[in-house]
Amino acid sequence: MGIKIGDLDIANEIVDLRYQLVRTQLMLEKIVNSNTNIITPSPEDMKEINDKAFQDIQEKYKSLGIHKK
Repeated sequence: MGIKIGDLDIANEIVDLRYQLVRTQLMLEKIVNSNTNIITPSPEDMKEINDKAFQDIQEKYKSLGIHKK
């Protein structure tokens, strides 16, 4: 039994998120290193990506009431 906050098992979430983060970083490195002419996201694209990522966190952890500062 791990530490829970609401219905969130913190230990399982940390391991899952770490795996996803490392996997994503490795995939991105492979893509960038294989495509020298790659176009990076614009500041507007990055804002949209950040907003979508935050919205995903809010949806996944509704019971925690997460809001932007």
